[in-house]
Amino acid sequence: MKIVIPEFGHRSMTKDLVDCIPDDLLPDVYIGNDGYLEPQEPIDKVNIINWGDNVGFARNVNRTASEAYRSDNDEVLIIINNDVILEPEVLEQLADFATETGGIVGPGIIVPIQYSLKHAQLMSIDNMKAGIHRITAASGACMAMTYRIWYALEGFDSTTFRAYFEDDDLCIRAQRDYGIPVTVNLDIKVCHEVGQTYVGTEQFNTIMESKKAFHKKYPDIKWDYTGEYEI
Repeated sequence: MKIVIPEFGHRSMTKDLVDCIPDDLLPDVYIGNDGYLEPQEPIDKVNIINWGDNVGFARNVNRTASEAYRSDNDEVLIIINNDVILEPEVLEQLADFATETGGIVGPGIIVPIQYSLKHAQLMSIDNMKAGIHRITAASGACMAMTYRIWYALEGFDSTTFRAYFEDDDLCIRAQRDYGIPVTVNLDIKVCHEVGQTYVGTEQFNTIMESKKAFHKKYPDIKWDYTGEYEI
């Protein structure tokens, strides 16, 4: 497997995530650092790519994934936000699950309670669920698929979506164009604390821009926060 971590903001969060990853997987970790201005601490054994500017989540993941691996075979690609924390066994579990389903997969994502229930994957500790479910759109905070699928879809649509909704778009294209299933396994869980790609007014404006772009690209789909659309 290859593990791609788009990095925004201070490296302390990234280091917390890397500390969760088993040592034998660290050579397969690729961190795309998007233009943080202050000097960043090095991290041993992983691959760090300094892009020099913040071009957004979608493009960062696309080019970091291409640096990690350039072929379209059944090696598994796992995308993880740098503000996610997970148990060491989760990566192998996700890779196995992606191979078994032959599609795009994600874990249950535990978030602060104010963000929970806005998406079928996002839960607080108080509303944790279990089981395997088909879902229309998995969250880019933590998702996995084979490189064969990633390259068939040509990655995220970074032309349309700088950040936000690129994960919804990827999953919709997978199902509409290729019949690729999207599945969430809520028995596999990660914790997702604080967004880092953008903050404040810039975050709000970017979300609104992407929401408009999503509606323009998919006028027949009503986006309602659930991750379960009629497609």
